[in-house]
Amino acid sequence: MPERREVPSEKIEIRGLQVATRIGVREDERARLQRLSIDLSLRGSTDFQNAADQLDRTIDYSAVAEWLRSWIQQQEFRLLETVASKLLDEIGQRFPLKYASVTVRKFVLADCESVGVSTERWF
Repeated sequence: MPERREVPSEKIEIRGLQVATRIGVREDERARLQRLSIDLSLRGSTDFQNAADQLDRTIDYSAVAEWLRSWIQQQEFRLLETVASKLLDEIGQRFPLKYASVTVRKFVLADCESVGVSTERWF
């Protein structure tokens, strides 16, 4: 059984990052770019107190957002679940993280603000 860990209290959050990608089960859905909204919660390898006000000791959220926009525009997905899972796989390889969670929202149902999925990972 995996070790149970508490969700870290010190997190860097990116909320409502708007991105465009091709996503959908049907081909006609994937034929056009669709808007997604992404929320990320990131825990780096250094506590805030030990970051000593130095960007290289923490997570550069601007670099994360820039990378995410570029990465997602090069992809095509069928399911939101795949977006969330692959995003965490990739982000964990590119940034010095201990923990990350993501929520991905899509705007497709009438009379509904959004539909979404969430997942998290320890690295």
